[in-house]
Amino acid sequence: MEPEDELGPLAVSGLSPDGFDLSWKPTAHGAFDKLAVEYHDARRPWDVREVQLPGDARGSRIRGLNASTEYEIRVLGVTGSQRSTLLEAVAVTGTSLPLTAPLFDGFSRHVFVHIFLYVCSIPAFIPAYFP
Repeated sequence: MEPEDELGPLAVSGLSPDGFDLSWKPTAHGAFDKLAVEYHDARRPWDVREVQLPGDARGSRIRGLNASTEYEIRVLGVTGSQRSTLLEAVAVTGTSLPLTAPLFDGFSRHVFVHIFLYVCSIPAFIPAYFP
């Protein structure tokens, strides 16, 4: 395959407790009949799941996964018997551990705050209260 017929880098985003989003740069010519996305729990390499996509797809949303789990991901283009260079990535799904903190106002009413933690990079955290 020509270099312009190869897929671009694989990016993982939108991490949540049950999945993630994948994206990649498509080929210059839409050179593939289909794309195969394979993924599995890193602790269970024999349990591979596969999603078939159209050859011009630019990404995929993967859902129905286990929380706090590392997944190994592979994407490759398929045309007849030819395969593209394999794109690989690793993603860790988030965790949804609810934390409850009681807050008190001047009238002794209780407000409960639920915070859901996700395994990801958070550049800033600003608490807010909406009555």
